[in-house]
Amino acid sequence: MPDCAACRPDNPSQPRCSWHRNTPRLQTIGLRIAEQLTPEEVEKPSHIRSREKMRIAAAVGCDLAKVNSFVQGFEMTRQMNEWINGRRARGLPLPSTLEEYSALVQQDRVGMSGQVQKRQLKDSLRRGGLRAVLRKEAAGVHS
Repeated sequence: MPDCAACRPDNPSQPRCSWHRNTPRLQTIGLRIAEQLTPEEVEKPSHIRSREKMRIAAAVGCDLAKVNSFVQGFEMTRQMNEWINGRRARGLPLPSTLEEYSALVQQDRVGMSGQVQKRQLKDSLRRGGLRAVLRKEAAGVHS
């Protein structure tokens, strides 16, 4: 969380910074989108059709891009939770960092859909986390 003088509790008369001003609003939009989802849409968010997304956007009062972004993030979170619960049930170690999570997903793909795997691989490569793990493996260093 950014530490800016305008947002400190001891300085309530100053306007809040743009990050702090926008964060509650974005969280509220996400909550309102989640409230509009039917139980079937919550169960399988990847199957939400554009007609339903437009219904949700109209009910919340936001654009379709925000709904798409929410649904994509929701699906990834759901898949990650299923993957972690599966590892826990099989007695396998759980990741403690995002880089460790990215590396473990590459080794153990049980419970991950192909679309989520591709997205997470792309994110890992963008962050450089997987490259570091692969370099360690190539050098024979195991963590």
